[in-house]
Amino acid sequence: MQSAISQSIILLITVLIAFLFGKKLPYELDLQLSGLLFIVYFVAKKFTKFLPSDYRIIDAVVFSLIILMIVLSSGGASSPFFFLCYFLLFALSLLLHPLVSMTTGFAIALFFLFDVEPGSSLGPIVPILSLPFLTPFALFMGNEYRKNLKQKKVINTLVEHQTELKENSMMFLTLVIKSHIKTIRNFSENFSGDHELEEIKKTTRRIEKLIEKYEEGGEA
Repeated sequence: MQSAISQSIILLITVLIAFLFGKKLPYELDLQLSGLLFIVYFVAKKFTKFLPSDYRIIDAVVFSLIILMIVLSSGGASSPFFFLCYFLLFALSLLLHPLVSMTTGFAIALFFLFDVEPGSSLGPIVPILSLPFLTPFALFMGNEYRKNLKQKKVINTLVEHQTELKENSMMFLTLVIKSHIKTIRNFSENFSGDHELEEIKKTTRRIEKLIEKYEEGGEA
C-alpha cells in the first residue's frame, strides 16, 4: 500500500509539472521535446538496470508527461488529441496499482476543469467529466488483464510440471524395461527347458503392463 501511495504522489507531481509547463510551450517545440524525452528514456532504459516495478513507474511518468504536454500545448480540453488521456488511464491501470490510476484520473480531470475559462460552453467540459467515469472501467480492464496473466503463468507452470513428469516416467520406464530385457536375454542364453520359457513369458507380460500403464497415464 505504501508503494501505491508513493506512486500516486509521483504521478500527481508529474501531472502538476505537465500543467505548469504544458501550455507555455509552443506546439511545435512541445512535439520536439516529447520526442527527445522519449528517445533519451529509451536509450537510458536500454543501458540501465532497474527492477520491473521501477520500470513501471518510470514508464508511467514519461508517458504521462508526453501525453499531457501534447494535449495541453494543442488546446487543452478542446485539443483533437484529448482522447490520448483515455489511453493514458488504461495504460496506468495496466502498469500500476488501481489506486494510482484512480487518483491520477481524478487529478487530471480536476486540473483540466481549473483550466477551463469561465463562461465556456459544455463542449470542452463533457470530455473532462468523462475521465473520472472512465477510471473504474479502466481499473476493471486492468484487473482482468492481471488475472489473465496470473492464469497464464499457472497454466505454463502446470504444463512444465506435466512435461517434467512425463520425462521422468519415461526415464523410469526405460530403465525398468532395460532390466527386464536383460533378464530375458539371460534366460534365452541359458535356456534349458520350460522353466526358463515360463520366466520369459512372465517378464514380457510385465513389460506389456508397464507400457500400457504409461500409455494410460499419457492419455490422461
